[in-house]
Amino acid sequence: MWTHPGMSTYYRNSRGRVVFVMPFLNVEYWDMTKRPDMENYTVR
Repeated sequence: MWTHPGMSTYYRNSRGRVVFVMPFLNVEYWDMTKRPDMENYTVR
């Protein structure tokens, strides 16, 4: 969605490249977040 030509977002730099500050590669972030550790949450 951020790369769609009609979108305007602070993630897109002056060259049109979508960037954001994160110390991980996208695939690493996806791997870390694809399975939430439910022990970290209170489910009611």
